[in-house]
Amino acid sequence: MVAAGLIFGALGCGQEPPAEPSGSRAAGATPEATAETTGEAADTASSSAFSDVVASYSVAQEEIEEAGGEKEVGLYRVGFVVESAEGWWEGEGTNLQWRDPAASETNHLEILPFDKESGLLVP
Repeated sequence: MVAAGLIFGALGCGQEPPAEPSGSRAAGATPEATAETTGEAADTASSSAFSDVVASYSVAQEEIEEAGGEKEVGLYRVGFVVESAEGWWEGEGTNLQWRDPAASETNHLEILPFDKESGLLVP
């Protein structure tokens, strides 16, 4: 799941700001209440998360090929992607604010280190 978060965070580029930062819940919602209202079996959620991770590796490779490059360094394959500047959430805890890039902030650089042997993203 950590790899999924890293990849989705890295590959969520160029998107509009979400209504809330990902992972947030409605005010007052407890983890138990959230779990009860989803009605999803743990196996289904786990299978879906795995599928999302697999798909994200494909997206990462496409972005590396289209807007970046890669180099093997020791035990790693390091991919990079250069894109136009984009906004991000900043702040602490529940006090997050969307920040659009300033005019002088012209690029967004993603570095994606992979284990050369397994092909997995290094967290």
